[in-house]
Amino acid sequence: MVESGGYLPAWRESAVVFQVLLALYLQIVEWVPLGRWNNIRNGNGQEVLDVLIGATQIVIGFVYFKGWRWPMLGGFLVYLGWAYLQVTSWWIPYFRGGSPQMMRFYQHWFGATYKFLPPIGNHPIPDAEHTILSALILLVLISSAGVLREAFRKA
Repeated sequence: MVESGGYLPAWRESAVVFQVLLALYLQIVEWVPLGRWNNIRNGNGQEVLDVLIGATQIVIGFVYFKGWRWPMLGGFLVYLGWAYLQVTSWWIPYFRGGSPQMMRFYQHWFGATYKFLPPIGNHPIPDAEHTILSALILLVLISSAGVLREAFRKA
């Protein structure tokens, strides 16, 4: 709930702000052509998923704004699942390498995107778009963990 002064406690405010930033960032990079940042001139093949993710983010952000403890935990788990997908699809292949099929996939979809991380052998390099996306998801998880710690400690 919004506290008596009409403001959100710091952790909740941070969590809501990071969730809004992540939602805006995702929708921009999925729909607005930004040259080598996202290279979507041929589409991305997941337009329906992008709309569903955006709607889910709005609902989770609202739940955090309201401070509903158990639904916030559910939202945290959704973001944790998304982080798991980022780790398994970008970060493990970057550090450990990927199969030839995976390398062809990355080259097809992300070969022309901007990358600022150093190469590790012939491993796929996370592009800048997904590196920032992963960082935003991490910020959402950290701030949300703070909210949940406070919410369940007060219970």
